[in-house]
Amino acid sequence: MLTLVLFIIALVLLFNRTGSAQLRALGLVPLILGLWVWVGVWNCSNMKDAMALKQTKQNVSSMNRAQEAYYLEKGKFSDSLGPLGLLGLQPISKQVDYSIRVTTDAAFQYGTTRPDCRTCKVSLYDWLPSFLQTRCHSGPCLSSTPCTSRSYAGVAYTQRVADEVTTQSVLCEAKERGTVQLNPTYRNGVVNCGSDAKKLK
Repeated sequence: MLTLVLFIIALVLLFNRTGSAQLRALGLVPLILGLWVWVGVWNCSNMKDAMALKQTKQNVSSMNRAQEAYYLEKGKFSDSLGPLGLLGLQPISKQVDYSIRVTTDAAFQYGTTRPDCRTCKVSLYDWLPSFLQTRCHSGPCLSSTPCTSRSYAGVAYTQRVADEVTTQSVLCEAKERGTVQLNPTYRNGVVNCGSDAKKLK
């Protein structure tokens, strides 16, 4: 809406035939501001990147639950994302790699922060006055830093109670931020997240 208002003001000033040349030149100011705001609205990738990183934990948890449901229906775990029916979750994104490893009695889900993952530290949009910034608060990136999010791994596994097989799952979170390839194990009914991760409740 703000972009449209700025463009209209710019057009009125630029094409005003009764006004002076200085007044018409003044029309360039709202035109430039309008373009700047439009770039900020159009390029909301910084906000999307930050949201994607925050969703890693949730996505790996969803993969765990989907594996449990898949096992109850098919009698085995899925070795790929597709059959789990998690809409919108891609194996590779700009920020996180998602993968699955399956054994006979467990499925390991990974959400690993990419080594080349970066988030915007200073945006061209940051130089605008706050009343001109949109809710996206993004724009062309001037300076970026390595991602400081954590990697996650989930383990969905089977347990036999009497004559019935049940499924359970555990979520492991990397102790350090950045790219950490977690390596949880499942042996004798026990999940071990490894020395570089902690088990979440």
